[in-house]
Amino acid sequence: MLKSEALEALRSVQLEDAAREELGELKSVVLGTGLSMEERLIEFIRQVKNPYLFKVGPMVVKIGVGGSEDFTEALARGIASS
Repeated sequence: MLKSEALEALRSVQLEDAAREELGELKSVVLGTGLSMEERLIEFIRQVKNPYLFKVGPMVVKIGVGGSEDFTEALARGIASS
């Protein structure tokens, strides 16, 4: 799993500073159902490159998590429901 410093660096990338051609495409992410939750998280991040900033078709999307929920917990919950 990525260390918190690495996740923070990814989170801090600003939308206007991102190189569109370097962003991962969410539609192309494929996760093996036989993988453990941790392996699925690692594979998701590997494929999408930045879990906070990626493309969905022609759109560039920047996400964040509000409240007291940890980002990796929210990401794991989202992946588990897919």
